[in-house]
Order: sequence, then structure tokens, then C-alpha cells
Amino acid sequence: TYIFEGLELFWQGDIQKALTFFEKAYKLDSKDASTYANLAACYYALRDVEKAREICMDGLKVNPAHLGLNVWAARTLAYQRNAQALYFAECAIELGGDWWLAHLAMAEACVIAEEMDTDIGLSIIRREMEVVVALAGDHAEALLLQAQSLSLSDQPQEAIELLKNILGNPALLYPITKYETRRLLAQLLLSENHLEEALK
Repeated sequence: TYIFEGLELFWQGDIQKALTFFEKAYKLDSKDASTYANLAACYYALRDVEKAREICMDGLKVNPAHLGLNVWAARTLAYQRNAQALYFAECAIELGGDWWLAHLAMAEACVIAEEMDTDIGLSIIRREMEVVVALAGDHAEALLLQAQSLSLSDQPQEAIELLKNILGNPALLYPITKYETRRLLAQLLLSENHLEEALK
């Protein structure tokens, strides 16, 4: 029951409290891959990306075919600008191609791979972004990805408006999502010469 209570708290946005329930679940059963995935999701949401990555790697030793662990491994590695993110994202797509978070992990990993001059094309990145938006369009992380897609498509004003809308509903934002939304908004505002607004 610790898992269910933790999940309920997580989706309500009480990440710190959810983390305590997942830690209790881990103490009861350290071989449950889902517990590792839930712990990783909490640490990632709280911006402790390194801890989330370590938990993923430990969990993948327990079950290398766990969808959630592959998703969180890909997301943490992408956040850390590590090209290995693509491997775990591909695993996640193979394991759960109908889960929007697997496609989000793939889109994030593809962006990193593109930045590192690999052969990932922008069309693949856009396709993954479109899948995420189609599967979870109203989720803050999907909206953030949509804003990133707009900025890649040379539509900065549309991206800026979307980012402002995301920040207008702070109850739905995990700390890491809020941080990344603000970071992208500031970057776009600066690129559009809105210096005063970017500094707010």
C-alpha cells in the first residue's frame, strides 16, 4: 500500500511526501523494479537528477526490461547531456510505445543526440514531440516539449506564449518542469530582444 499512497501523493504534486512512501516500500522489498522507478521519478521531479540516475541504474540491475526504469534512465541521462540516453529511450519505446512518457524520453534523448552531431534528424525529434503532444497534450511536460518544438520550428512568439501559459498554472508543475520552463522562456525572450521581460 505504500506504493499506492506514494503514487497518489505524487500525482497530487506532493513529491516530497510521495518520496517517503516509496522509500518505505523500498525498505520492504528492495527487489521491486517499480519502486526504483517511482523513486527515480520523485528525485527527478525534485531536480536531484544524479540521484535519480543512480537509482535507475541500480533498478535496471534488478530488471533491465522495466519500462519505467528505462524511461527515467533516458530522461536523467538526457538531462545530463549524456548520449547514452538514446539507448535507454529506444528500450523504452520498444517496451511501451503507447506511453507518452516513453516518447518524451525519446524526444529528449534525440535532442541531445542532435546537439552532439549524431545522425538524428530534426524530423525524428519533431515526430516524437508530436506523439507526446498527441498522447498527453495537456500535461505540463508535454506542453513544455511543444514549446521546444515551436522554438525549433522558428516560431518563438508562439513558444513564448505557451511557456507563459504553462507558468500560469503552477499547481501542475514539478520543480524540474518549472525550472526548465523558466529557462526556455528566458532564453527565447533574450533571443527576441525582450531583455527586461527576460530578467523578471
